[in-house]
Amino acid sequence: MTKPPLFVLIAAILFSFPVATRADEAKLPENPDLTAANRLYQSGKFADAILMYQHALKTDPKLISAQAGLIRAYVRDDQVDSAFEFAKTSLASQPNSALLLASMGAVEYRRGEIPEAETSFLNAKKTDPKLVQPYLGLARVYRTALLYRRAYEEIKRAHEIAPEDPEVQRAWLNMLPRRDRVKAIEAYLASPHPDSAEETASLHAWLEYLKATADQPVHACKLVNNIESTQTQMQILLHDATRISGYGLLVKINDRNQRLLLDTGATASPELVPVRSVVDSLIERWLDVHPRSRYQLLVLHTHGHGDHIAGDGQFRDARTR
Repeated sequence: MTKPPLFVLIAAILFSFPVATRADEAKLPENPDLTAANRLYQSGKFADAILMYQHALKTDPKLISAQAGLIRAYVRDDQVDSAFEFAKTSLASQPNSALLLASMGAVEYRRGEIPEAETSFLNAKKTDPKLVQPYLGLARVYRTALLYRRAYEEIKRAHEIAPEDPEVQRAWLNMLPRRDRVKAIEAYLASPHPDSAEETASLHAWLEYLKATADQPVHACKLVNNIESTQTQMQILLHDATRISGYGLLVKINDRNQRLLLDTGATASPELVPVRSVVDSLIERWLDVHPRSRYQLLVLHTHGHGDHIAGDGQFRDARTR
């Protein structure tokens, strides 16, 4: 059976950033540089869009739609630091702009500052409930937190406000029933859309998968045995006699014995919190009692907050999830 390309789902979560338009945006004199910049962005030409947004801002330094466009183009071009600095500068001069607040939220989300991003998106939504960017941003935040129902409600509201917005359409693809998704993806790909070449290729791959499996029954999750509950002893990983570095499990994955570490803590320095050395010591002691020719250490996270992943650098030669 053909399996769905995981990178398509990841791309849909991580790389969808809102377009700086409003469903009820007031009619303003057309700025040719801004129009050209938006067209470049919609075509996935982010580096060229950056130059054109900058050109538009030379004519009107406080043009909010150009400021927001430049921020999102920076993010899509992986210039996150530039996006953050420009977002701060823009918000300092126009702190009540819902569009700039939503743009800052998108930057904060990309920086991994999830609570800060949620606050920015909520403030933007409160300032202008008809702006779609806050809803799309909150959907990403809630999906990251595994709050799928809340994420769905945000995307649904964005679709009610601006169903023709390309970013809304991209988010809405994942909400459609399987039978409607093929036509929607085909229509989306046939129109200008703000995706990179890699993301477009991923969408094509997803489309081909949906077509190839259209006649196959949907396989629901099911239990492989009758066990209704079980308990697994957590292994305490100590920093010293009084401080805990983390928790781990003794597990078997694909018939292989593994030492599973959950989160790496809030401190990156191995001198201050030597998480890796503690884990290695515990593994060595366990192997003395349970000899194995080989083993693999997996590092997993309960979520991506900084105080849970700061010690990842100590496990660069481990497989991180």
